Amino acid sequence: MKEGAPASVSSEQQKESGSALEQSHAHMESLIGELALTSRFERERTSNSRERISSPERGEYNIRFVTDAKDPVVRGIHRTMVKEFGKEESETLTWLRHTIRKDLNRYHVAETPEGEVAAFSNTQYLELDPALGHENDPRESVIPIWHIVSDPAFRNKGVASELYQSFYQDALEEAKKRGDVIKGIIGEAVDSVEGFLNRMGRKRMYFEDSNGNVHEVPYVCPPVDMDDTTGEPREEPVPEHVMLRLVNGEEKIPNEDLVRIVKAMYTEYVGAPDNYDTQEAYQKALEYNMGLLGQLADAVGQSKDGSVFLMSKEEREKKREELAREHKELRELETGEEEIDEGE
Repeated sequence: MKEGAPASVSSEQQKESGSALEQSHAHMESLIGELALTSRFERERTSNSRERISSPERGEYNIRFVTDAKDPVVRGIHRTMVKEFGKEESETLTWLRHTIRKDLNRYHVAETPEGEVAAFSNTQYLELDPALGHENDPRESVIPIWHIVSDPAFRNKGVASELYQSFYQDALEEAKKRGDVIKGIIGEAVDSVEGFLNRMGRKRMYFEDSNGNVHEVPYVCPPVDMDDTTGEPREEPVPEHVMLRLVNGEEKIPNEDLVRIVKAMYTEYVGAPDNYDTQEAYQKALEYNMGLLGQLADAVGQSKDGSVFLMSKEEREKKREELAREHKELRELETGEEEIDEGE
């Protein structure tokens, strides 16, 4: 083949690509259906972007995808964010509006009929680099969940859980529009929400080395604050548990696929080039995060079968007992303080 000539795609490959796409969307629809079956609310769609949920015991709320940066609810989201994380750790209202205006982050909000914010979610829809040798396949995507926060007055009512159905449905519609395969749902998570996220199908990731010891994937949260002028980090990366659900229901993922997912997340942490004073500063920040990615790739490269597997808290404890009988170890990640609230 001449350099630069388009690769030919056989009819059989086209059929396989179409099948993978249809299966991915069907899996996502099934996942949304599972959430609907376990919901404690009645749900109805009142318009293309709005839903109403209601329960005699838990109240009535309106859920919607926030697309207008000037929407008054954005102030309510920011107030709820500050209540949860404190002013120093929260995004500024100006930046929050910028992320909505540029569609950098996707905010879904649950409001009372009076317009009070009960809960909100902060997610993204990220496309992955093509896997090596699969450049002609449909693009793959992942749904990172950054925050799901309930206002203290509305906790333990199940309102935040209802946001999952809404942003999963929106992600599915986006995937259909782009022709993408949704690969998974992922997010950083502290110890206290592991049980809740296990019930939502997400699990921590591990690999087994050649000696039979099991290690948690050593993910780190990259610096959030990079110097706009130099591109140097203003803070240290922090080890965090990261939890994944594969949309196809599988419990194992090749190392290369995990690295592609984390690369998309680490690139988002850097932000857009126009956030930096120069292109050189942006490249410096990107190189720093890609260095962190390289460290993760090197670590999971110790996997004896070239893959990582998922375990819930219950499965992990059983695995720990099994390894102890064989005089092997299960080594978990030591993380920083709790800063993320996802759950009820």
